[in-house]
Amino acid sequence: MEMKIWNRLCEKVNKRINVSEGRFEKEIVLEFLGALNWSEYYDNLEEQYQIDVHGDKWIPDFALFADGNEEPDIIVELKKPSHKQRSKDRRQITTYMKLVDCRFGLYFGEKLELFYLDYEPEKRVSKSVLSVEFNKNNKNGKRLIDLLKFDSYDRNRLRSFCEDQIKLDNVCKYWCSNEGVDKLYSFILKQSQLPTSMVDLLRLSLNISVSQKVEIAEEDSSNESNWGCADKTVTEDGNEDYKVFRLKEPKKGTDAHMYYYPKELMYVIKANSKVSTNETKDCSPEASALRKKVFEDNTWSRNDDNVYTLLRDIIIKPKSGQPNVSAHFCTGRSTNGRAAWIDGQGRTFSEVFPKDRKTVVQQQIEETSEEPSTDTDFLGRCASKLLKTVGLPLMKKGRSVYVTPDGKTGYVIRTSKMYTQGNREKYWYAYRKNKELKGCEHQFFVYGCKDENTIIVLPISEIDRQLDYLNNTKDANDNPLYWHIVFLKDNDGKMTWLISKPKVHEVDITDRLLK
Repeated sequence: MEMKIWNRLCEKVNKRINVSEGRFEKEIVLEFLGALNWSEYYDNLEEQYQIDVHGDKWIPDFALFADGNEEPDIIVELKKPSHKQRSKDRRQITTYMKLVDCRFGLYFGEKLELFYLDYEPEKRVSKSVLSVEFNKNNKNGKRLIDLLKFDSYDRNRLRSFCEDQIKLDNVCKYWCSNEGVDKLYSFILKQSQLPTSMVDLLRLSLNISVSQKVEIAEEDSSNESNWGCADKTVTEDGNEDYKVFRLKEPKKGTDAHMYYYPKELMYVIKANSKVSTNETKDCSPEASALRKKVFEDNTWSRNDDNVYTLLRDIIIKPKSGQPNVSAHFCTGRSTNGRAAWIDGQGRTFSEVFPKDRKTVVQQQIEETSEEPSTDTDFLGRCASKLLKTVGLPLMKKGRSVYVTPDGKTGYVIRTSKMYTQGNREKYWYAYRKNKELKGCEHQFFVYGCKDENTIIVLPISEIDRQLDYLNNTKDANDNPLYWHIVFLKDNDGKMTWLISKPKVHEVDITDRLLK
């Protein structure tokens, strides 16, 4: 699947090599990020992200967020595909990364390039760790897709990849240096039992040159996912950073011991644990895939009278950090790990480690008679104006989702910079099927156009009725990824909605403007 996404990206980039940066952003980059499941409609992507430093604004093209974080995980800087990267382009993206202390940056132009903010003693250095040309069937491209997909994204895994790349690059540079080549000659002399005085004759007889080949080997499958089998037994000697639990189901034959490492959110099912061979449909896909992998290899498990005995420690590091996947793995069915795992004192996992309730905190926007500060971000200014119009306090449920205190009415705020079409203003948005306001009786999208003075409010039901008549961008399986919402504004203030099918026409939505 990763290679399919990469090849589709290469095809689109190479066909549109001379498009403008604006078209490149809308036609290719947003589709690519959407295919990786980074989207503003899932609240994990923000276009034209603003960084405010002492009143100065810095605006990278995209910021990607994971796990509900307020600070970005990845900064994306965009150039058109015909652009040739210069040193100032590298300085630009690395400056953005340092301003928000973001460890990862992605340059997206004539190539894809991954940057990493490395913490060296007493300073932070941003380094390029992987550069990939847009060539089909490129293993590096496939690898990058795998690392960046939102559904499998793990910042620790990406950090490890970047640090390993830096180490590899340092090794290659050393052996390509004069010192490294000299050591190779010395090694040959020693292995051949020749006197060191013959080194000059060896150099005349043998020419050694080392050059770095820019290519990454395929990662070993045992380390590729968030879980896998340990190469050796995980030792606990002297380690006080773990807790021991047991899951026992005599009728099912399950009797497993598990070590939980809370700092790493890691679960280790110990060797000699008994795991059920039966599996039901409600076993999680993650656990099912791992069970298949373990049971098919007789170096990892042994079938003893329809119960699998583990021969090695099994490391499980689920993305959620919760113990359900480890319980599913042992029982082969849906099992509440927080209740099933018991410690030596008979306490459940939930009692030992109460569930983290740091969910997205609802933040009330207080109504104020003062005008919004010019330093407030665009989305925040739109929210403030919406608050004044609604006349009720709104609770913030995400970075751009707001609901009334009774939970009956919800708003999703989206913003767009201004484009031009002839002598009119143009605003573009991507629309996905909404999941953020589930449970709200009344659901609206709020579109900020350039600034808080032009805001359109549309019921989601009205947008959904128009989907068959709007252009859309499709994923690799030819399914709609998102629909294009385009608004046009005349000089006299008239606002229209561009409808593309069956023939292009415009619908007057001036009455939908927020007063």
